[in-house]
Amino acid sequence: MVPLPTLQLTQWALPEPLLASPWGPLLQQGMQAALAAGNLHRHYYEGLLTIEHKSSAIDLVTTADKAADAAIIEILSQPCLTPQGVQAKIITEETYTVGQEADMACTWIVDPLDGTTNFAHGFPFFAVSIGLVVDNVATVGMVFDALREEWFVGIVGVGAYLINAHGYRALNLTESVPLEQALLGTGFSYQIKDFMATGDRRSNLQNVGTFLQRCHGVRRAGAAALDLAYVAAGRLDGFWEYTLAPWDVAGAAALIVAAGGTIRLLEGEPLSFQQRQLNVIAGPAALVAAMSESITPWQEHVGAPLPPAVTHTPHTAHA
Repeated sequence: MVPLPTLQLTQWALPEPLLASPWGPLLQQGMQAALAAGNLHRHYYEGLLTIEHKSSAIDLVTTADKAADAAIIEILSQPCLTPQGVQAKIITEETYTVGQEADMACTWIVDPLDGTTNFAHGFPFFAVSIGLVVDNVATVGMVFDALREEWFVGIVGVGAYLINAHGYRALNLTESVPLEQALLGTGFSYQIKDFMATGDRRSNLQNVGTFLQRCHGVRRAGAAALDLAYVAAGRLDGFWEYTLAPWDVAGAAALIVAAGGTIRLLEGEPLSFQQRQLNVIAGPAALVAAMSESITPWQEHVGAPLPPAVTHTPHTAHA
């Protein structure tokens, strides 16, 4: 296939509140990095790829991941200081080494291609995710869907926006639908086979079954960063998933908080990027509270067998 045309940042109108923020230069640097990666997504999409395996047979990395990673690092390494005069460090999925997450004073956290399995199969749901974490708090964030030419960008304390060919709109998560009217998103861990074999509730199967009976629907699209960006934009009402990595979460976490929503650990604790695995729940505050009541604490059931599936007796109409 012929590669898709190269995109330019000038083709989108950027919201003035973001540009005027003291964090605006860093936002723009992050967007330039995300754009470079997104153009590589477009170049490699449905083309010839070298595909390798990382932690398991279902944990993939491709030529596009590595090329996008290098492009992002090159741009984010250029001098651009925080309002406090600090040059951010960089952690990416493809260059991560054990222990890097311990220092979250000022760090770019990057997923150069979230949804690699989708990308490798030509399934059009993947994105670039870049977040700036300051004092262990997601502060600036962006998720870029290069195929749909859509940006989800935000600065905590300033606001979050969806930007596309139609212009831009501010995102607001201060209001919530009831759980019964919600469309939820989730995902499955790369460790799902082990979790299923041992009865570990982090397989997420029981929770999916529970929510399918209590809400409008559950979607599993395979790219957590983009799922979370959809929560910020109101396309999904809420989201939960186990064993995510910091780079799956950092970009969209800033969006959700900037939009007035809630993102935290399923254990009830605040989101922390000083952990390699994150069990996350996100959405408007009221919906997060309602969802939390329906999720069985996984720590209490490690090694226990899953309960039998819930069945319903068909209703018979009487004349």
